[in-house]
Amino acid sequence: MMKISTIKYILFFMCLVLHVYLMADVSESSLNKQEKPVEQNQIFKRVNVSELDLVYLHLKNGMKVALKNMKDGDGVMIHLSANGGYLQLPESMKACGFLASQVAMSSGVGNYYHDKLYALLYEHSIDFDIQILPFNRHIEGAAREEDVSVLMSLMQQIFTKSHFTKYSYERVVKKAREQAAHLNKEIRQGFEEAYIEFNNPDSRYTKFLCHEDFERADFSSMKRFFKNNFSDPAEFSCVIAGSFNMDKMIDMVLNSFALIPERKNHRDAYKFPDRATLSKGIKTKIIDPKLNQNESLTALTFPVSIDVTSQNISSLENIASLMRTRLKSVLRTAHGIDIAINLSLEYPYYPSMRSPSFKILYISSPKDVSAIGQTILLELKKMQEASVTSKEIATMARKHQKKLRPRGVDSCYWIVLLSNYLMWEWDLLTLPDNLKPLTEPTKVENALKTYFSVDKYTMISS
Repeated sequence: MMKISTIKYILFFMCLVLHVYLMADVSESSLNKQEKPVEQNQIFKRVNVSELDLVYLHLKNGMKVALKNMKDGDGVMIHLSANGGYLQLPESMKACGFLASQVAMSSGVGNYYHDKLYALLYEHSIDFDIQILPFNRHIEGAAREEDVSVLMSLMQQIFTKSHFTKYSYERVVKKAREQAAHLNKEIRQGFEEAYIEFNNPDSRYTKFLCHEDFERADFSSMKRFFKNNFSDPAEFSCVIAGSFNMDKMIDMVLNSFALIPERKNHRDAYKFPDRATLSKGIKTKIIDPKLNQNESLTALTFPVSIDVTSQNISSLENIASLMRTRLKSVLRTAHGIDIAINLSLEYPYYPSMRSPSFKILYISSPKDVSAIGQTILLELKKMQEASVTSKEIATMARKHQKKLRPRGVDSCYWIVLLSNYLMWEWDLLTLPDNLKPLTEPTKVENALKTYFSVDKYTMISS
């Protein structure tokens, strides 16, 4: 017969195991089902933009939230962003800012340290990331509608229960030092690095981190920098876009982001650097090819001549679309082949909207670089002098309207657009009108003549 003391021991052990199991189960279920907030009214201001199925919330803790229902979209994307990145640090500490988000992501949040965090993300098919960039910082993720509460809880805990372990710090810094040491031995300068340096002579913002920078990194400074940059909800704008029930999503916002404690002492607003203006004339640079002498990559950059506002940002996209369509057609006719060409709006200090540029990238054989560049310049000048056809304007308008339909664009478009509106405090009630395409020929002509100059550009080729 088993002794009573032995039975007690076994029962005690079983209870202990059951207790640990239940605590772990409760821990994970708490990510799926948040408690109701103690304070019922946590919204300072609410605005409905019914035409776009869009709701804006200004929470009492200062965070601004825009919810865009895509109706028949696929899943939900969430993006929290704030101005100010690692370039706000002194030169000697930039590596600390650059690596801080990687260390935090590797360390985990709440009850979910590294391995358990990534197991949770895998189990629920959640994308989740934290980044500190040169001029801004963000937390972003994507999930199915039924798993959004898990994602929101993780995001909330970045502000309230984030970890910053010495083990993760040592692993991330070691890898960064090894990669930097290897890159320093490379002779070839990457095209993107050369492009940024060439178009912005201010070395404070174009200097890339090297092995020596990472050698100066230290744990305490990095941890302090991260905690300070993800503590004040009032600094952050949040955009939620995808297919979801609006009322349920608002409840989840109130049960997660609205519960982040308000920071009593707010920091001064981040001041973006002024970009050096490009004087009238042409600036060119050739990078000697090192890997492939059969192809050249060329970038033509035209500074935008106006300040970007909520009223003209959509018009800038329209003009970019017109230029892209015309150049593809003309290059196909003039050179007999489909040139790999892309035209985009570039914001060098994003999220700052100051001094954007039209950037034209094309790939060609080295001998055709100059001829294609001349064709592009000539055609842009023609567009400014003779404008564009009514057929081109109608085509651009159709593309623009199609892009705004739920199936015409993914959630990323709305994430970027609404983040701009929130960060720069643009009036969301004006968004439906601002999204209307340019259809009046006189306005198109005026935009083409005033938005950029063919006498002021840079050209860099590799």
